[in-house]
Amino acid sequence: MTSEAAKTRTEITRKIQETTTAQASEAEHQQLIDSLQYETQNERRNQIVDSYGETFGWIFGPRPGHPSEENGFTEGSIRAQSSESFLRWLRSDGPSLYWISGKAGSGKSTFMKFLANDQRTKAALGNCTIVSHFVWMAGHQMQRSTQGLICSILRQLLQGDRGLSAWVLDTIPVVRCFRFPGDWPAQDLEAALLVAMTEHRTPVSLFLDGLDEVAQEEQSRALDLVEKLCSRVPGIRVCLSSRPEQIFQRRLSAGPTLRLQDLTRDDIRQYAHGALGGAFNEEDPEFRHLVEQICDNSDGVFLWVALAVKSLKRGSEDDNTVHELRQRLDALPKDLHRLYESMWHRLNDDEPIYRVDGAQLLNYVLDGLLPRLWLSNCSLLQVMLARESHMRRRILEENHTSSAEEWIACIKKTTKALEARSAGLLEITTDYDQEPCPRFIHRSAKEFFGKHAPRPANTQLRCVNRGGPHIQVEVGIDCSSTPERDVPT
Repeated sequence: MTSEAAKTRTEITRKIQETTTAQASEAEHQQLIDSLQYETQNERRNQIVDSYGETFGWIFGPRPGHPSEENGFTEGSIRAQSSESFLRWLRSDGPSLYWISGKAGSGKSTFMKFLANDQRTKAALGNCTIVSHFVWMAGHQMQRSTQGLICSILRQLLQGDRGLSAWVLDTIPVVRCFRFPGDWPAQDLEAALLVAMTEHRTPVSLFLDGLDEVAQEEQSRALDLVEKLCSRVPGIRVCLSSRPEQIFQRRLSAGPTLRLQDLTRDDIRQYAHGALGGAFNEEDPEFRHLVEQICDNSDGVFLWVALAVKSLKRGSEDDNTVHELRQRLDALPKDLHRLYESMWHRLNDDEPIYRVDGAQLLNYVLDGLLPRLWLSNCSLLQVMLARESHMRRRILEENHTSSAEEWIACIKKTTKALEARSAGLLEITTDYDQEPCPRFIHRSAKEFFGKHAPRPANTQLRCVNRGGPHIQVEVGIDCSSTPERDVPT
């Protein structure tokens, strides 16, 4: 009896120890995952628009029903060569790295999101795990840093894989002490990524968008990291995109690559036809000529096409004929920065009173209201408080309450002002539970209006001090407003 009781106690003790060990293992796994998470990790990915219709499908080879493709891309051998090159890279054991090069606004981010999510990519790669990350220069510091990039990739690999987490924890025991991304030294973070990729149960395929948007002082480190992964991780495939800047040309052009702006004429035609076709007779030769004119003028820049289509839609709403729309299209500058300048002047030359207000709004978004603080973007609420002095005073007064209707009315008023005064170059975005924020429609628009962008001739914005404090709501700081200054464009 005593022997049986001892056996029972031993068995109970063993099961308790196993349960405790499992719970501890799960807790360590979750702590590891949490230490890699930052608030805006998926913000850029979620903001990138999905590809339109069947655009970009040519990358997987000729498609039935597309006359320009059924005979081996008879419209141009460059697209055929690029498709064959990419498919060969997906399916072979050759070079690990593929570079998607493209000028500003050519659709690189949408293309990368399409590649990372399309089932044909996974089918061509075979048995693998696809992870992706989208770098964003305009976002929070972690969104444009190598540290943020590694945290995002590593978290995706470890999520739901306790066995892989155990490998990392056993190989680099010090990570058990980490609670936040800032706790990770760079060398430990890179080491953990190498362990996770090397020991992953299937080969890893990484789609990395916007490497040129990594902070300039970190771009060499980011490229070094990619090269290290390609040389040390068996079976890895890395597809990355960037503008064709010198550092990327020098280090990536020797491998397989494609230039996106050379390959998207059919995609632009499809988008323009679909966006404008509902308002016109699609069989009208004049309409066809209009669509072809858009393709010719775009020079492969999808963003230019989107802005041109918006302008043409406004003309259509004013009952312009197709001939008049072609004249309108001819008047649009073909260079993105000149187009931004034209959009700004069209708004402000007609109604000069908008110039001061528009310049202030642009400054709020450029500077994030208080650039010396950790916040990288100003919220819609902050812009409203900067504009509405009576609401600023109310939140500073003790025991003062304002109705929800008053706040909503002021927010709506600010939203309309942003839409009306920014010439279409700002938009309101919301990511999950975060506050709505005004942001530039594209990095190139921010560069145009930014302090370090080239100054187009005869373009100056004056930001006039209206008086009153700027309020930083989250941390309750009351700061003096800045003096009158020029805003470079």
